[in-house]
Amino acid sequence: MQNIKITVLIIVVAMGAFASYLWFKPKYETTETTKYLNPSDAGSNQNPENEDFSRETNDDQEKLDADPIEAEKLANSVNPWHSPANFEEVEKWKESRGYYSAADLDMYKNYSVETIKQLAQGGDIKAIYQLARLKVSEGASKKEDIVNIYLDAAVLGSSQALEWAGIMASTDPSFSRFQGEDGEQLYKKEMLEALSIYQVALIRGDREVLEQVNRTRSKLELTPEDDEYIKARGAEIYSELEEKRKSLGLGPFDNSVPQIVKNYHDDAATGFKRFIDRQ
Repeated sequence: MQNIKITVLIIVVAMGAFASYLWFKPKYETTETTKYLNPSDAGSNQNPENEDFSRETNDDQEKLDADPIEAEKLANSVNPWHSPANFEEVEKWKESRGYYSAADLDMYKNYSVETIKQLAQGGDIKAIYQLARLKVSEGASKKEDIVNIYLDAAVLGSSQALEWAGIMASTDPSFSRFQGEDGEQLYKKEMLEALSIYQVALIRGDREVLEQVNRTRSKLELTPEDDEYIKARGAEIYSELEEKRKSLGLGPFDNSVPQIVKNYHDDAATGFKRFIDRQ
């Protein structure tokens, strides 16, 4: 009798253990499968390679945060000129080509006309700009005279002056002198001269004028012969300016363009130009 009781007890315990196994097994398998498929869940990471990669990424970020030079190198590799150092290099190049801030030019507004003339004669490019603006505001000077004033600044190395000279050389087809029989031909001739002045800036490696070039060309129906004329006339103007420059003892033009500036111009040409605020 005692043996029967022991046997029944063993059977009951065994059945209870088996029932418990059946109850918990699905939950255990679901939990482990979920962890395997989603190693990021519940703080678990079943892939040690991912863990190492994450640690390395965090270490790299800490290095960049601690080392501005490394951060700038990374910025340069992603954006070819959008970094503080590259902004500065572009700015210096533009200054060497006669691009000045409004603050730099405003101070000349307080000078007398005689002082402006003396400074301009002494080779001060900013004074030459102001002299040209004074002539425009007076309204008495011929357009050609103002163009020549800007070309004086171009002789000294300013390619910004070439853009302004081209703008001054441009004209409007509605003017009365273009209404005659030869009006269309005369208008085109003057606009070709403006494009030839812009061409000098392009020869010098300054692509800032491309916006004006495209705007001017859109007003004309140009032929391949016209384009050949622009190139030839541009080269002629360039030679004239360089000869004047040499006569002043300044030597030939320096048309070198740093790669960073080329990148900057590439951005401008594709519509992503970023302006440098120097004020």
